[in-house]
Amino acid sequence: PEPEGQPFSLPWRLLWLPVFLLAAEAQRALRRHLVQRQWVRGSANRQALHRWRTAERLSRLLGQEPEEELLSLAQKAKFSRHELTQEELARFDDFCRNACRQLGKKPWYLQWIYRYIYAVR
Repeated sequence: PEPEGQPFSLPWRLLWLPVFLLAAEAQRALRRHLVQRQWVRGSANRQALHRWRTAERLSRLLGQEPEEELLSLAQKAKFSRHELTQEELARFDDFCRNACRQLGKKPWYLQWIYRYIYAVR
């Protein structure tokens, strides 16, 4: 006997591909939005700790150790009563911007993984 129509033949799979791609882009945009919101909310010390987590993750993706200066700023933000200045926060931003540039020089498949799995810019 002839098999009945397969529920997921090639045309159906092709119809689901744009839905999958749209869902992947939507989750990436949502995750990036949530991270960006944490970067600007709360006190400067709280912002620094969120930025430190991002810098630490980017360092791991690049296969290097986080900068000592950023580590000391993160420790100051966590354990000190003094608020970090905007210049000190900008050091995190500079590091993250440079790390994203370096990740952008990686092969396309790694860039795809960084973008959709790790939600890196």
